Amino acid sequence: MEKQIPTLEFLKEFCEKNINKIATKSLKNAPQITIRYIDPYGDFGYAELGDFFFYGSTLYILTSDILPFDELNLSIFNEDYHFTCVLDYLKKHGRAKSLSHYYFFPAIFAGVFTGFLDENAEMIFTGDAVYFRPYILGVAEQRGEFSLIADNHHIPLSQAMEMNRELHVVGSVFYDLEVNIEFGIENPRPIQPDIRELCNRCVLQHGTEKEYEHIKKGIKESPSFRGGGNENSINRRRLNG
Repeated sequence: MEKQIPTLEFLKEFCEKNINKIATKSLKNAPQITIRYIDPYGDFGYAELGDFFFYGSTLYILTSDILPFDELNLSIFNEDYHFTCVLDYLKKHGRAKSLSHYYFFPAIFAGVFTGFLDENAEMIFTGDAVYFRPYILGVAEQRGEFSLIADNHHIPLSQAMEMNRELHVVGSVFYDLEVNIEFGIENPRPIQPDIRELCNRCVLQHGTEKEYEHIKKGIKESPSFRGGGNENSINRRRLNG
């Protein structure tokens, strides 16, 4: 039986089936899966399977660290119906007897570790933009395998790694994200972008030199939100009141 790769759909299904174990920190012998996410400050973060779950379409990261997300304590959301539902969902499955030592925060799913390392021994995630001489291509799941996404075809990573074309990560496709993806205390439920669609827009075989430079700059400075640069300052103001 062919091994299933950890797509977003697979992760959602796995978390739903194992929410009792995730909620009680008793998940054992689980696949070793690392995801990347964009936190409410607009920065990348990483979590292992068992330290995140999905409620509806929203990803939540579980943490016992009070910083830097002390403003995201559950008590902040006790007036918010959505977060009341999330909290009830966790309580139902036995998570965290003492809320004073337990935190969760919403995040944007920003890829999963593909199991491959680039030529610099850097982990390659879906949503990464990689230099694959002479192109820059995004990484996404395609037909059941992790692949480099070109304009009219895809190259499985397993094959690309054997082609000796200086493959290395140069950034990610999470640049110029729509404003309605930005989130924080005032808008705590981010909209999940489609990684495959983000990969499509960063194909650099064609286009003007100006477009080429804009895309390269966006890839390098990601994650960022449309409207100029990284919107961390907006999110920090929201989080800090």
